Amino acid sequence: MFVGTPFSSNSASPIPAHSPGPDPQSEVSCPALLPRSPPCWASQARGDLAQAEAELLRLHEKHSVETESVKRGVERSILGARREERRLLERVEQDHRDTQQGLEQVQRENMAAARVQPVPVGPKASYGGST
Repeated sequence: MFVGTPFSSNSASPIPAHSPGPDPQSEVSCPALLPRSPPCWASQARGDLAQAEAELLRLHEKHSVETESVKRGVERSILGARREERRLLERVEQDHRDTQQGLEQVQRENMAAARVQPVPVGPKASYGGST
């Protein structure tokens, strides 16, 4: 209807008096559209994108936390391995010193025994053979 025409007038209007309504399913999922509003699927896509971005951010933060945790664990393991290596090296060095001291003691005892018992020389010397 145009301005100034009576309500009962059957004149042609640029807006039809009765136009077919939107699809019943789209009414359920799409609110009434305003002029120049984006299509319903675009709004849904925008919402899905926002959810996906939030999930991606959450996963990125979780990944960062887990990466830092693993990094700290690896650093602790490396430090522990280095401590164990030093401990084992010190143990081997101590065992070597103890063995060296034991060897020196045996050598001293052997030299002392050699001075006390002269090696027999002459006919009484027997080396396991018959004379």
